[in-house]
Amino acid sequence: MKENDRNIAGLIMIAWIFPKEAGFDMERRKDSRGFTLVEVIVVLVILAILAAILIPAYTGYIKKTEKTKCAIQRGDLEKKFIAMFNYDPQIRSCTTTADVIKITGTNVAKYMLDNGYYEGETKCPVYDQDYEFKLIPSGAGYRGEFTCGCAADEFSKFAAAVKKAAEELNNSGKDSELIRNVYKAYGSLPKVSETELASTGYDGKTMYWRPYQLGNGNIIYFANLSPYSEGNPQGSWNAGIIKVNGEVYSTGGKETNIADAKNYKGKDIDHFVDEYLAGKGFKKK
Repeated sequence: MKENDRNIAGLIMIAWIFPKEAGFDMERRKDSRGFTLVEVIVVLVILAILAAILIPAYTGYIKKTEKTKCAIQRGDLEKKFIAMFNYDPQIRSCTTTADVIKITGTNVAKYMLDNGYYEGETKCPVYDQDYEFKLIPSGAGYRGEFTCGCAADEFSKFAAAVKKAAEELNNSGKDSELIRNVYKAYGSLPKVSETELASTGYDGKTMYWRPYQLGNGNIIYFANLSPYSEGNPQGSWNAGIIKVNGEVYSTGGKETNIADAKNYKGKDIDHFVDEYLAGKGFKKK
């Protein structure tokens, strides 16, 4: 709950419980006649105000808790899948998602639960849906990734924070300042998912998304291996992966400097992909 909401709720409670101390000239009725209609209405109004303040805050807290639980479940499933992959020769022979699903069925998490490889929930607690599974190349082997709507929600939140920060800068194209402001508002730079990393030349690496505003005002996202630092929020403008309208483009494992993208003032984002990205050696994943 926000601090202002807590203060308002506290003042309302004080005014009702200790009316004179709160500065209100109102006395409680203590005789046998009970409460008047006006007093009943006042109580109902107070309860309605408290409900309007407390219920959304409580609901938001519950949803945040469920998302945390979901992230923990997905992490546990992925660890247990590695154990199953190493133990079961039939699973270990798989090289594609389709290979795994032929053995386990579409609900891989339930298969792991039924066969003793995992103990826990097999559904996303936020969306009440089965986890989707993908077999991802990782290093010299493979790992499993369990996904749901929560991951998409997180990047949507990041994108919303980017949009707001860009508007506050009047879309000035000051990208290092944009990255710095977004980092402070969002609290971090989101990592590139294993699914997005697959077949880009960066499989198994840790990369971070950063926003970049083109000269025509459009915002794209680029990723490199550098974690955020206050002195170099842009990671020297090097990009190994770029995301444009949800599509991922890569150079096959070699980072390329894109500092001059701010000069691109083409008509639309398709021209940027065809002209600028292609010229820099980026190809669609």
